Parts: sequence; C-alpha cells; structure tokens
Amino acid sequence: MPQHLTLRLRSLAVVVLVFSCTGSVDGPDGQAGGGSAGGGGTAGGGGTAGGGTAGGGTAGGGTAGGGTAGGGTAGGGTAPSSTPCTVNGQCTWPESANTCPQDCGTYALTRYTQQSNRYVDPACVLDGDGTVDVCATSAGGAGRFNRLRTALQRVGGGITLLLHPGTYFEALPMGASPFDGIFAVDQQSLNPAPTATRPLIITARQPASPPLLRSYQGANGTRAGSAPALRVTAAHVIVDGLSFEGMVLLSGARSVRLQNSTCRFGWGICDGNWACISIGDSEDLVIHHNLVTDIDVGAMCPGGDDRGAGLKEFTSQRSIWELNTVQNVPRWGYDQHRNSVDATVRYNIFRNSSEGVRSERGTRNHYYGNVVMASYACLYSSGINEQQAATPHEDEVFNNTCIFADWGITTEARFRTTIRNNVFVRLDEGAPGAGDGVFNLVAPGANHTIDHNAFDADARYTQAPYDPPIISDLPTWRTATGYDATSTEGPDGACALVDPPAALTDATFDARVAPSACLTGGQNGTELGAYGLRTCVGQACP
Repeated sequence: MPQHLTLRLRSLAVVVLVFSCTGSVDGPDGQAGGGSAGGGGTAGGGGTAGGGTAGGGTAGGGTAGGGTAGGGTAGGGTAPSSTPCTVNGQCTWPESANTCPQDCGTYALTRYTQQSNRYVDPACVLDGDGTVDVCATSAGGAGRFNRLRTALQRVGGGITLLLHPGTYFEALPMGASPFDGIFAVDQQSLNPAPTATRPLIITARQPASPPLLRSYQGANGTRAGSAPALRVTAAHVIVDGLSFEGMVLLSGARSVRLQNSTCRFGWGICDGNWACISIGDSEDLVIHHNLVTDIDVGAMCPGGDDRGAGLKEFTSQRSIWELNTVQNVPRWGYDQHRNSVDATVRYNIFRNSSEGVRSERGTRNHYYGNVVMASYACLYSSGINEQQAATPHEDEVFNNTCIFADWGITTEARFRTTIRNNVFVRLDEGAPGAGDGVFNLVAPGANHTIDHNAFDADARYTQAPYDPPIISDLPTWRTATGYDATSTEGPDGACALVDPPAALTDATFDARVAPSACLTGGQNGTELGAYGLRTCVGQACP
C-alpha cells in the first residue's frame, strides 16, 4: 500500500459560527435550500472531463436542469439514502433538483420572484449604494458598490447581488484572521435574514464573463497563508456562476448552495488541509456543477506539501456533492476528512488525482455514479467517526467507474460497506509494476455486501492491506469470502469503455460501457458503472 495512503491529517483549525437547526426541509427548494441547477456545457456521455468554463448559467430555481434524473433505483444500494428520487411530492434529503425535479422543482433564479437587485463593480471610482446599475456620481449615492466587502455588509434576504466582471480582492483588515476570508457572508450582518424563499443570491452580472474572486493579490501572488477568497457562515445563501482562485470556505453554514462556478489553486495553511472548496460544521449544503482544477502543490507551501484536495469536508451533515468535475489534484479529489454524517458524493468526475475519494471517520457515507481516474486509489475508506464511536461506519459504494488506480476500493473489517455495480478498468496502469501490488478490492471481514462488480483480471484481491493471502483471481476470492457471487472479471477490466482515456491527464474520453454483458450485469439487470445511473456525469452536464 502506498505510504501516503496511511497519513492522518490534523483537522483545519477554523473558528466557526454554528447555528442551532434541525434537518428539516424548509422550502420548495428541498434539501433545506440545497438542490441543484443545470450546468452549462455539453451533455454527452463521459464527454470531456474538464471541459468548458463553469461560470455560466442561472441558478436558484426554475426547472431542474434537464437531462435524465439519474435516479429511480440506485442500482445496488439497499438503504433508502441510495434512492435520490421517491416522487412523493416532498423534497427531502438526499433529493435535489438535479436528481428529483418531480419533488424538488427547479433552481433557475427566476424562481425567486421577491428578489431585489444590488450591483457591484470594482471598476467604479466611487462606492455607491448598489441600487442602480451605473457607477455612482457621489460617494454613497445611487449606483454600484465598488467594494464587494461593503456590499456584503449591506445586504440580506431577498437580495440578488450582481457582480460585474473584474477581479475582486481586498486586503484583510488590520488584526483580522486569515480564516475570516477576503470576502465574508456572516449571518449576523445579513438584514433581513435570508430564508428559503428569499435567499441571498450572489451571482455574475454577465454570466459569460464571471467575476474573479481571489485569495491573493496579483496574478502571481502568494496563496499560502493568505485567506479564503469567500467564506460563508450563514443560512440560505446561493453562490452561483463565479470564478475563484483560492478557496471557498462554507463554515457553520446551513442550506447553502454553491453552483456553476470555477475554483482553481486552492488555499490553506500548509497543514495538509489545502483545498479549493471546503465545508465544515455545516448542514444541508449542495455543491454542484462546479469545475475544480489545478490545485497547487509543493511550491505554494514552505518545504512543499502535496496533500491538496479539490473538495474537502469536515463534521457536516447531509451534504450533497454532485455533478462536479475535479481535475489535476495532487492528492484527493474529495476528502471526507472526519466526523461527517450522510455525505453524498454522486455523478462527479474525479480526474488526474492521486486518490479520487477518501472516506474517513464518517457515518453513513454514500458514493455512487462517479467516474474516478486516480493513480493510487479510487476510493479509500478508513477510521471511525470520533463523535459517534459506537456507530458503525457504513458506506454505500456503487455504480462507480474506476480507471487506472493501483487500488480500486478499500474498506475495513469493522465497517459495513455495500460495494456493487462498480466497474474497474486498467488498474495495473496506475503506476509502474503491472499487477504488482495492484488490487481490485481490499475488503477484510464478513460484514460487507459485495456483488455485481466488473473487475480487472490484472489486479488482485485481499482481505488485509499488507498480509496474505493475496488472491489473484475472482473464483478464488469468491470461495475465500463468499463475496461477488455474480461478479465478473477480464483483462484490463471486464467492461470495455466506449472511448477510454489513454492516460490520467486525458481531458476527452467516454467512460460509458460499450455493448457487452456489462450493460445488464448489475443488480436487477441494470448497467454497471456510473452511466448505469445517469446518462451524463460531471460539471458539463445539463
């Protein structure tokens, strides 16, 4: 097992404001203000893994983004959480507008009919009152704000804050902590408080030219030790169609949506928790249709630090990460670092990462419908929730397509993990040494439910990460464990892909299953892999 897989990181020391709240749904958006909106770009198949810009499109309401809903039955998961659409007239977790428009409606901004507009433009000389979409002729007069920080202190629920194109950066006030963020949305400053039907919406004035919010000053500024570009510590906020260089930090947030945006580079204090989109101590968040790319490594931190993540989560409940593309990441595409409950990661593309998904110290995690191209591990699960030590760690891992990795899916004997309908392709090509130390599954113990997978015959199986027996073929694995009674394997994977990537860095590929038994090899005769649940995955989907 690669040494870096055994690292245990310190939690990010963020001072947060936590709101007392329940897990109830509190508006037509469902998911307590979560859900999703249709993204831009083209839809087809695996398509491009990082394609296009993510800044366009409207969010917040309207119809549910088109395409197939990707739901119905979950292709092998058995818990209710694995069914993202019950069609019962109520929008409840884990439904979102992307997966269940029948219950959740849509999120086009036109849905919010009681909003008033305010405008921000850093090109204006004077700071106006934000009420009119022209530059102000007197300080505080009718016209655009020219400082986003000022604007965020003068808005509340029912306001749509429209940001004109440009670069947004302001130095931190004297004595401020970097964790306060360059720009911050704080619950105590929002007047009136946002609600599900009258949220605070922060979006682009010109969707084709998204504003750029930076964690640092200047194109070559030092990102290490600066500050998150945007911190949201509030409820019922929608962040849509923006571009970030640094980090978006959702901390102590509730019913917040981050969508249709681009995030590059990331931010952190070089303690192993560098990330581009990070959430902590939050409830009912939905992060969807975002492009996260080119996360920094090494040179941004003194002495180097290659533990950057695209998406990172701490101590949150009912978070949904769906239809994102995360690419060119030094370590984790998604890092569920500790103590979250019911994290749902679905229909994403994780491309060119060391580990696609890390599921650590959580409770009832759900990973399905993802395409993962990783060099070491597609999905690695470990650790008991420190806040719920007596609760079993239960993961659902199904209908994922795993390409190139040294290790496919790893779990622990003390967990109860469902591993079904997954596709493993060309695992021996993740690193030098074809077949040496390369495993489809590391699944110790007898607590798991494992079947209907399509494995790579060039990879092996084991019940212990380091110790024998190392099992080289599926029939022997079946006999030894009782798992995978109807699974299959073949050279380079039992399922051929329509247009497989040639390398981890390939941006154009089609990871749908080519005509074969894999089209009906899943539980209940469903298609294996990510496209057994949805016709399109990743940020470019409609």
